[in-house]
Amino acid sequence: MASVSGKPSGRCSLISFFIRLGRWSAFHWFSGRSPKPTTNRVERLIQAAAADPKQIPGFYAALLEAELFVLTPETEVGPEGRRSLKANEPFNIATVEFNGLRWHPAFTAKERISTYLTEPESCLGAKARDLFALLPKSNFWLNPRSECQKPLPAEEIALIMNRKIIDIDFAGAAKPSN
Repeated sequence: MASVSGKPSGRCSLISFFIRLGRWSAFHWFSGRSPKPTTNRVERLIQAAAADPKQIPGFYAALLEAELFVLTPETEVGPEGRRSLKANEPFNIATVEFNGLRWHPAFTAKERISTYLTEPESCLGAKARDLFALLPKSNFWLNPRSECQKPLPAEEIALIMNRKIIDIDFAGAAKPSN
């Protein structure tokens, strides 16, 4: 699979599963506009954590509560471009292959989707905690092809979900030992 600047690219494949959680909504997204600057808390924390390891636990805590958007290519939407999914309604979430692993592209803002897509696509918005719980052992790539991206391998997500990663002293680990 080809890559562009170390970011996932290529044809999407799909996995099927049933929704078990409430308050999920599907929408159609493609703006064709340039992405807006970082505007939400999670994106600011991604950038802050990259510059300062003390910010990493705050990023992970905020991520769990944030709404993420994933591509759902075969999900139909209503005439206004939005609709809620029903409990146990089947749908597909797109994956890409990169470095021998399958990743779910996920976006921290609707505006980030347009940097990734080349044509219109249906998307699903859900709380990250619910999405990670629904897809255990899955890899996610936040904001692929953007200046505000972060790969989240399944092992890292497991540590986020059980909150063990929030207790790690990243600032101490970043200091060189004598």
